[in-house]
Amino acid sequence: MKGYDINKIVESVLSYSERHNRKVTIAYLLIPGLNDKATDVRQLGRWFREKNVLINLLQYNDTANCNINRPNKQQLVAFKLRLEAAGLEVKMRESRGNNIKAACGQLVSNTNEKNKQHNSMGKDLGFHNRSKSKKENPKSKHKNTFSKINYKTKH
Repeated sequence: MKGYDINKIVESVLSYSERHNRKVTIAYLLIPGLNDKATDVRQLGRWFREKNVLINLLQYNDTANCNINRPNKQQLVAFKLRLEAAGLEVKMRESRGNNIKAACGQLVSNTNEKNKQHNSMGKDLGFHNRSKSKKENPKSKHKNTFSKINYKTKH
């Protein structure tokens, strides 16, 4: 996985803001125990205090197969107050859809899980990926298509 230097990203964001005389919004996803410490508040203050920046504080949403806890409302408000005390402009964005596991970040998890189920079901129904076939024509334009093996269904 390719990594990016956060300092260069911040520098680019601030440069853009200054060049275009526009306020930039930074989305900050709060994850308890990971990025909610006093050192995080100080760093954000160093980067964005007295800059044309709005911190949009987002609440992490639980996803399947991940054991990171979602911050509660009190943790979110407390972190917001600490950021404001550090001289930052902060808004909290209300997360919606968590009660039905359709909030930001959760749909990707749900989609990935459904794709796994769909791919598994396709194999069970007789679909197979032609690109894995030894008889594949290397000049074929349709290397990643699926071919269907006949099967009977009741209507």
